[in-house]
Amino acid sequence: MDNAVEPFEAHQDEVLELKKQLDIAHEYAKGRPKNEITTRQWAILTDSSRNLLGGFLKRWKDSNTLSRTFIRESKGLISDGFDTIIGLESGKIKPSDVE
Repeated sequence: MDNAVEPFEAHQDEVLELKKQLDIAHEYAKGRPKNEITTRQWAILTDSSRNLLGGFLKRWKDSNTLSRTFIRESKGLISDGFDTIIGLESGKIKPSDVE
């Protein structure tokens, strides 16, 4: 994310690889039994119309560069999203706590 102060085109291949890895993780979550909440969290995290990682990447592409302030604020939100998924997967967070 820190690279978003640079032009998107300079990191386009890295972004595509990241999206590929996120899709793999999302698909893996879909395949696990009783994992609907985690699967929904992956969808929220990667959705380009929302304000988490998917939206961040779309905004970077659309704007070409992003400010350090925006990046810093976004990192906190996106980190929280990943923490929620990790908590659900580890059992430290109950699905009912997220719904």
